[in-house]
Amino acid sequence: MATKEKVSWSQLKVGILGLVALFFIVLLIFLLTGNLNWFQKEAALHVYVSDAAGLGSGAPVRINGIQAGKVNTVALSGDRNPQKVIKVDFEVDQDMLKQIPVDSIASISSDNLLGSSKFLEINKGIKPDTIEEGATIKAADTRQFDALVQQGYNVLDSMQVLLGKV
Repeated sequence: MATKEKVSWSQLKVGILGLVALFFIVLLIFLLTGNLNWFQKEAALHVYVSDAAGLGSGAPVRINGIQAGKVNTVALSGDRNPQKVIKVDFEVDQDMLKQIPVDSIASISSDNLLGSSKFLEINKGIKPDTIEEGATIKAADTRQFDALVQQGYNVLDSMQVLLGKV
């Protein structure tokens, strides 16, 4: 029959083995989901836009198509300027910060035609000076595109009336 000391020692070994297994399971989950940025320093930036267009927290940030960071918050700014209604706070990897010129332009883009997955796209400028941490990136002016879409709606309405008459 096993002594009380041997049973306690066996329980301790099983407990330690369980904790080690749990640690490796958690590590595996972080590696598979891609959320393992513990050792990577990030720089905070923000941009003001007129419309969030479905962009949400956790959305990717890309510089000319290359993954560079993620969106932290999308919120109303409280600014009366119609081009600065929404403030998007995001972070990029510190190494990528050196790749963003001061004349870069940010816009909200979509991965597919349905627009279900949005991301923040930064198009690199050409100036030699790079942006500093905490700076505001200029947003693309979407007023012309919005006006074009509105004209498209007017054309569709006219076509609908014509088809109704035919």
